[in-house]
Amino acid sequence: LAQVCEWAAAMEWACLKCTLQNGDTRHTCAGCHTQRPTDAPSESASANSCPICCEEASERHYFPCTHWVCPTCSDRCVKCPFCRWSMTGTVRSGWIMKQSRHLKKWRRRWMVLKGECLETFPTQDTAKTTEHWKMSTVEAKPGDNDTDFVIRGRSTSHWIRCTGPSEREAWMTAIWATRAAIP
Repeated sequence: LAQVCEWAAAMEWACLKCTLQNGDTRHTCAGCHTQRPTDAPSESASANSCPICCEEASERHYFPCTHWVCPTCSDRCVKCPFCRWSMTGTVRSGWIMKQSRHLKKWRRRWMVLKGECLETFPTQDTAKTTEHWKMSTVEAKPGDNDTDFVIRGRSTSHWIRCTGPSEREAWMTAIWATRAAIP
């Protein structure tokens, strides 16, 4: 089961059934009396059980924050029920090295992953992109070493180099989770 943010229990929570916002001390929804999502799995829950409904999940739907729920619960969520991460806004951003298409030179770029797109910029405060991919068409694959990965769009592939293996893993996980959250 995905680990639930420790601070999520101290926040308001939205009912997955009726979407009513409930205070942090309520254990059931004030509107429809549905049980509050919990971070503690039941005794009978397996590693493949949805953390919301505790049903066996043959498929997982990930949020950009990397928490997951079953497809049925996912259809009812606008935000992650655990950490309240919205499906819109910036998911991840940071400096990477991107190999140029034609000259194959490595260039430092500011990369931004949003709910609907992945973009690179020459600097952190520049509005003009150097690359723009729609998340519905993006695929991320590990590269030849532990710091590189490939972004494949509809017609292009781009090599991305991160500062280390953990940075590469964080980018790839965020891209996979964002891609999986797109209907």
